[in-house]
Amino acid sequence: MTIRPYFIILLALLFPNVAAAEQAVRSGEWVLHYMTLNTTELTPEVAKSYGVKRSKRRGLLMLNLQRDGGSVESVDHRAEGTIRNLVGQTKIEEQRRVQTSDAIYTLVTFSYTHLETLRFDYQIQPSGSADQIGLKFHQQMFTPGR
Repeated sequence: MTIRPYFIILLALLFPNVAAAEQAVRSGEWVLHYMTLNTTELTPEVAKSYGVKRSKRRGLLMLNLQRDGGSVESVDHRAEGTIRNLVGQTKIEEQRRVQTSDAIYTLVTFSYTHLETLRFDYQIQPSGSADQIGLKFHQQMFTPGR
């Protein structure tokens, strides 16, 4: 089994209330998997293990870069970018790299208000490569329980 199925299974197990639909950007030999969710979707144990504070007004962006080929492997990378609301206010609280036995992630926590639309604009560079993978999307965020 390749890492991609493990990644989707991991997401389904760690985040049971989130559909495991693949969100990915393909660029040459690279595949950037990404997802956003409210931090309350994390179980308290998972949040604690990754050092993520759970809150109804805090979101999490997860980035995982993989090399696309015969066997899919997670790739170390550098991620730089912004998360802004529609009036240009920066929403990022913290960004860090997390490595597990099978994968390398960039985790970004951000704040938001109910029904706020955020613009995500990131550049991801695989380690040892001059390639850059761009990630741009808008997402309206919801506060759970409203």
